Amino acid sequence: MGVLLVDDDVQLLPVLSRMLEPLGCRVVTATDGAEALSRFSEQDFSVLVTDLAMPKLNGLQLAERCRALKPTLPVVMVTAWDVLLSGDDLEAYGIGSVLAKPVLGTNLRDAVQEALGRL
Repeated sequence: MGVLLVDDDVQLLPVLSRMLEPLGCRVVTATDGAEALSRFSEQDFSVLVTDLAMPKLNGLQLAERCRALKPTLPVVMVTAWDVLLSGDDLEAYGIGSVLAKPVLGTNLRDAVQEALGRL
């Protein structure tokens, strides 16, 4: 099982990655949406965990493009923005969970495990 983890905060990215280590999944990181899309097209991932606000492609754009390539891909959105996404938005982009920053490790692991369980 592979997790594509995307966040433009280069200090937070390794912290989030370490939070996922107990799951035993392969975690590949990217620092923006364009880099993530490139990695996604080169490797197989079971779950996308992405920040919402990023340069080049935001999290919604990234989710949309990745799901165009793999329609069953579960998406976990992480955001520091106080943005309300409607149920329709979540469904349209295939977002199963939205986590507010700062993210607790247990919440991130639970969201990824739930996403993996939906496969």
